[in-house]
Amino acid sequence: MPTNIKYATISSGSTLSTAIDVANSDLFGLYIPIVNSCQLYLQGSFNTTSGNYARIFSSDGLADWSAFTAAGSRCLPIQGIGIPFASIKIETSVAQTDVRTFALVAKL
Repeated sequence: MPTNIKYATISSGSTLSTAIDVANSDLFGLYIPIVNSCQLYLQGSFNTTSGNYARIFSSDGLADWSAFTAAGSRCLPIQGIGIPFASIKIETSVAQTDVRTFALVAKL
């Protein structure tokens, strides 16, 4: 299956990324740039209207999906959570001190 790389940006001083269209793809990996140490969350929506985004619950049913990341780049597989949404955003628990660009690798 071919892959497609999509990008999301979090502006300096913000905690929420731009929207990523993930319709018709199977999300499977996220490249995280150097960020301020934080908790990452994913928000999903059935369209790109910003008021419709909500945190995605984890597949174990215990809490919101999240991943901790410290200063430094990392790659994070996101298999198994099943993203049935048309659009997602990346949320950080801490406002970023610089522009951050995340790369999302999706199977088509």
